[in-house]
Amino acid sequence: MEKSFYSQDRAFQFIVSSDVLDFWKETIGSQIIVVGLKKSGCSGYAYTFEIEQCLNQDQQEAFYTLDLGQTTTLAVDQKIAKEIFRVLRCESLPEHGGFSVKWTHETAKFFCGCGESFSIEE
Repeated sequence: MEKSFYSQDRAFQFIVSSDVLDFWKETIGSQIIVVGLKKSGCSGYAYTFEIEQCLNQDQQEAFYTLDLGQTTTLAVDQKIAKEIFRVLRCESLPEHGGFSVKWTHETAKFFCGCGESFSIEE
């Protein structure tokens, strides 16, 4: 099962599987998951993730913040969210008694062999 969250202007959508969302609520609690992008790897780009207590003033103005429930928040730079991600998906993959998390977005084009980096449609 999945849940969808939208930015206020509906230019960005975040889709997350229920088991990942429940795990975050239990382990991250009232913190902010900051998702970004950096040039990296053999295919060009990689996701970045940080857990923050709060956003600074610049981030508050430049980031979308999505309330995921129980005070857990996802934050994404508006420019990256609108121009590159558009729809960001986070799903679980069963793995040895637990799960791993897979991130994808609609403009990701090619992935490297290890799955750590990707190229984007221009």
